[in-house]
Amino acid sequence: MPILPRFPGGGGATGYKYQIRDTDGITYSRDAGGTLLLRWTDPADMVLDGRALAEWKGTIVVCKEGSPPQSVDDGTIVCDSTVRDQYKETGLPVDVGGPGYYYGVFPYTRDYVVNVDSANTVYVLSEGYDATLRSASWQDINYIVSRGEADQIWKVGDEIDVVLSGDYTGSITMQIAGFDHDDLVEGGKAGITFLSKQLAIKNVPMDPRSTNTSGWGGAHLRTVTVPKIRSSLPQTVKDVIKKVNKSYTFGGSGTRSAISEDDLFIPSCTEVGKTHGSLPDNEGVKYPIFMSGADLVKKGLYGNAGYWWLRSASKHDTSCFGYVTASGGITYGTASGIGTDVCLGFCI
Repeated sequence: MPILPRFPGGGGATGYKYQIRDTDGITYSRDAGGTLLLRWTDPADMVLDGRALAEWKGTIVVCKEGSPPQSVDDGTIVCDSTVRDQYKETGLPVDVGGPGYYYGVFPYTRDYVVNVDSANTVYVLSEGYDATLRSASWQDINYIVSRGEADQIWKVGDEIDVVLSGDYTGSITMQIAGFDHDDLVEGGKAGITFLSKQLAIKNVPMDPRSTNTSGWGGAHLRTVTVPKIRSSLPQTVKDVIKKVNKSYTFGGSGTRSAISEDDLFIPSCTEVGKTHGSLPDNEGVKYPIFMSGADLVKKGLYGNAGYWWLRSASKHDTSCFGYVTASGGITYGTASGIGTDVCLGFCI
C-alpha cells in the first residue's frame, strides 16, 4: 500500500513511495565489558513481478528516553548503517542512552521512505537489564507485555511487591496467575493477570446490605471498597493496569449472568478451580496458578491464614457470596459478614 514518504532529518517529498518491511529480531545484550549491543536483521527488498517496489538503503538507530521515538528527528541518532545486516551478529556498540531508554531501529529505502512503525522499537530494561520480575519497573512490564513477550521472560508464580498508601496501606506481593487469560475490554487478551499472594485487604464485607441480588456488579466491595484500593495503588501501577471483562451471576434462584468491566477484581470459584453446589461454575476459566493443585490458603497482612471473598453469589441464598476458608476449602456466607479478606487481582 503506498504511503506518504518520511525522510531522514525531516524534509518532504512529492508523490507516494512504498515503505520497506520491518526490521526483524531486535535484541540487546551486554558484552564482557558491559557495553550495550543492539542486534537486528535488516529487511529484504520488496519485489513484485521482478520490479523493486521498495529497496533497502540503510537503517537509522535513534535513541530516546521516556517514550519510543516517532521519527528520525525524535531523539538522538546513534548510527546510520548502509551495510545490510552489519550488526546482525556482532551487534552495534551503543554509548548513547542505556537502561530505561527506547531505541528505534528504522530501515529506509532508496527513496528515503523511513519505516518508523512501533515494531521497529525496543526498550532496554531500566533495572540494569535484570529481567527478574521483582526487579522490573511497571513500565518495563507493560512494555514487554505490549510486545507479546511476557511469557518468554517470566513464568506463572513469579512475584513482585506493591506498596499501598492512602485509604489502605501496607506491602503486598502480587503473583503472576496466568498469561493471555483475561479478556480486555478494548479487545484481545491481557498479557498478564496478577493475583495477590497475601490477602491484601482485611475484614471487609462484600455488601453490608446482606444481599447478592445484583451480584458482583453491584456489590459494595466492588462499587465502594475497590475505588479506595485503586486510589491507594502506586501511580506507576495505575498507569499500566487494563480493564478486563469479568463474568458474574446474579444471586438467588435466577440464572442471569452479566459482565463487569474491572481494572481491579477478585477471583470467582471457577477461576480458583473449585466447585460448590450452591455457587455458579460458569464465571471465567481456572487460572494456571491453580492448575497444579496450588494451595488456596492465603495469609492476611496480620500473618494468619484468613478467609477471602469470591465474586460468586450463592444460587440458593440471596444474602450470601462464596469465600475460601482458612484451610483452603470453599463455602458461602452472608455478604454483610466481616472478618473476610480480599485476594486482589489486576491485569497488564
